[in-house]
Amino acid sequence: MTVDPIVGRIVWWYGFNIELEPERKPEAAMVTDVLGEREVNLCVFGHDGTPRGVSSVHLKLPGDDVPGRAMKLIGYFADWSIRPALKAVA
Repeated sequence: MTVDPIVGRIVWWYGFNIELEPERKPEAAMVTDVLGEREVNLCVFGHDGTPRGVSSVHLKLPGDDVPGRAMKLIGYFADWSIRPALKAVA
């Protein structure tokens, strides 16, 4: 299933190195601008609900490997993956 980036789409924000901190949870985020097929601006909501802006974020699409793994730049990406509950509905 291909997912087009659109304003208002909810994604997970990984603003940390997932290989160094695998126990950390991603934060909720909303796409506020689409800069390209895989680049977006976000409004990220901290675990306490505080919003903040993050610009020029790589958007990981279903089936992609973690962005930057090959380049040794782990983290700082948004992820829209089909969640198990959504797969049952789709």
